[in-house]
Amino acid sequence: MRIMSKKIAVVFAEEISEVSFSCTYGKTKVIEKKHGQRWEIEITEEKSEAGAFSTRATVRTEKCGFTFFLRDICAKAPVYIPQYGVAVTEADDERDYETISSAIKAQGNLSAVEKMEAAPETSFESCIAGNRELKSPTWLGISRDMRIFEIAIRDYCAERWDCVIPRNFGEYVKNDEIETQHVRYEFMTGRGIGCESNIKRR
Repeated sequence: MRIMSKKIAVVFAEEISEVSFSCTYGKTKVIEKKHGQRWEIEITEEKSEAGAFSTRATVRTEKCGFTFFLRDICAKAPVYIPQYGVAVTEADDERDYETISSAIKAQGNLSAVEKMEAAPETSFESCIAGNRELKSPTWLGISRDMRIFEIAIRDYCAERWDCVIPRNFGEYVKNDEIETQHVRYEFMTGRGIGCESNIKRR
């Protein structure tokens, strides 16, 4: 695991008098206040590999608090939290909060919440549009009897033939005189196989 030191800058939209910094799986070496809106922190024994035990840094002020992975800090894509008026970037990045904010807004990116709000309203029709077509057999029962019949229509069950399969409750019916796994009566209904599927069940 790579162990190193990294220096970052926490830039606020307005002047902050007191800020506390802490880190997990790393050590805070130097905290330097450049001015009321910019604080620079050097963290040693940083663990930047992906996975468990990666260094996390926590920033707390009177108004807000947040935590981030140190490995995510990059000048090209700073950690940006407009709700708190703060951005975290590399110490070599001399930009102030307004400059960073303007550059990010110019990219036209949307947050997860903004993408959700911009998405079309969900409806039943839009939800079922991507669903697979569910097909099932027709079941015919006898009153006060455990015997039932499975009617498999080819258009509904991807069968080559229409068929009737007798059952005793959930078990298939067997016939010792027939060399099949279970009794199954196959036939063709309607006008046969045509170019259009228009069989209806009722």
